[in-house]
Amino acid sequence: MSSETGNLPRGPHFWTNRRGHKLYARAWLHSSQMETKGVFAFAHGYSYNMSSPGREDFGNALAAQGFAVVGYDQQGHGYSEGEHVYIETFESLVEDYLEFLSTLLDSSAHDLGESQPGLVGLVPSGFDLGRLPLFLAGESMGGAMALHIGKSLSSGWGSGTQDPQLGIAGRFRGAVLCCPAIQVRIHPVNARMSGRHGVQYVAHCVACAALTLVVWQ
Repeated sequence: MSSETGNLPRGPHFWTNRRGHKLYARAWLHSSQMETKGVFAFAHGYSYNMSSPGREDFGNALAAQGFAVVGYDQQGHGYSEGEHVYIETFESLVEDYLEFLSTLLDSSAHDLGESQPGLVGLVPSGFDLGRLPLFLAGESMGGAMALHIGKSLSSGWGSGTQDPQLGIAGRFRGAVLCCPAIQVRIHPVNARMSGRHGVQYVAHCVACAALTLVVWQ
């Protein structure tokens, strides 16, 4: 289901979204729970997946630096179920990712066994990611997703006491967007936008590539 070749074999872990599709999940972890600095949630681009050699190198590199990395093949991509690279709505992608994060990062192993049994074991028992700072990362379409997810979390979305998103919203710190599929109309390159959370955009462009760091303060 991908434009990439040489993908790694499929592992055993998946989660089921609200539309009933099983989505293949992956995680890269630092060797020590005590030394883990934070969690990076990665969203891949259109027609890509989480099992390519490039994604494997990315996950291993961040894990070696003390970060946990989590992500999944979006519906219709990679090893996940759904019509090949068909996207119902962009909003459905964002909703899926928020549900994945809240389920994985704010649920105990017992809760996962009841609600998402396919995620049990993705993060070893005793390896608690629920108290660590959360960062988003994404490429291309995934970069646009990360921006929308970050905006939702930083604006207090899910602040109700009964909403499980509250936990991840409180730990969210920022996002790294690689060639995000967005249209930017700010100038000069470095600009500060005022607002409740003081979002600072720093963009560096080389030819057609762009790396954008978004810090929520």
